[in-house]
Amino acid sequence: MKTTVHISSQSISAAVGEEAGGKLKVKGCYRGQIPGGLFDSGLIVDPDQAVAYLGGFFNMHQLSRNNVALVLDGDHISSRVLDVPALPERQLRALLKNEFSQDEPGAEELLYDYAVLQPRGAGGGGRVYAVAAEKSMVQPYTQLFAAVGVKLAGIDLAPLTALRLVRKLPELQGQTFIFAYIEGNEMTLLLFADGQYELSNRSFLREQRNTPAAAVEISRALSQLVQFSYVQATERPLSNVYICGLLDDELQFCPDIASAIALPVGEPPLSRAISSNFLQQYGINYGEFIFCLGGLIG
Repeated sequence: MKTTVHISSQSISAAVGEEAGGKLKVKGCYRGQIPGGLFDSGLIVDPDQAVAYLGGFFNMHQLSRNNVALVLDGDHISSRVLDVPALPERQLRALLKNEFSQDEPGAEELLYDYAVLQPRGAGGGGRVYAVAAEKSMVQPYTQLFAAVGVKLAGIDLAPLTALRLVRKLPELQGQTFIFAYIEGNEMTLLLFADGQYELSNRSFLREQRNTPAAAVEISRALSQLVQFSYVQATERPLSNVYICGLLDDELQFCPDIASAIALPVGEPPLSRAISSNFLQQYGINYGEFIFCLGGLIG
């Protein structure tokens, strides 16, 4: 059994489960609101208070301190899609470093990871989704978890874990869709074309949540990605926008958003690849924990 923890500026999420028998078996999902001033854009602002809060979160939900992985997210993570030749692992990571160094100063201070999106075939190589995070962002988290008695078994990056979860769900295979995740004033948009990751975008909502003005702002952000998808050569047209993180009262705005972008808007479809009495009992859609659940895979 594995525990994954995802921390943002506004909340902390955790998932407990394992990948077995071709399914993701989820024992539990938990979330807590983080007091202001502890974290900001993926960075730890107040280490002492962060230790107290994290320890309390583990105690409250009786989370195991063994086999714990952290999923990081924030403004200090960069990502891009690259076409690469067939290379040994070491040379491929050197290539990624070179690619990021063209735009990111201090490439020596970055950690790199990637996922293969599309193998090229007999010639080798292919398309990869590469991510890079600043080492200065990662190291304080290792110290934070050690302070509450957790030696991290691994550190993952949120864009990759979201990709893993989506690729595991047969209901989304081969589809062209947008996945939107909203938390606080942050909105993350992921575009998948013909079942393959295409791009992501993060924006900040200026309007107050749970207002018609915020719904208009969400519609505009989605519309930009919709327009981008229409100029791509995809086998299957854009069919849905799956949105998670809306407040209960905000669900009334889904028909207006759908009308504005001329696409169905709603929660992701239930999946037979996820087995969980916990999610069913509490009426939680897996999309609300996409980063944690994806971290349980692999």
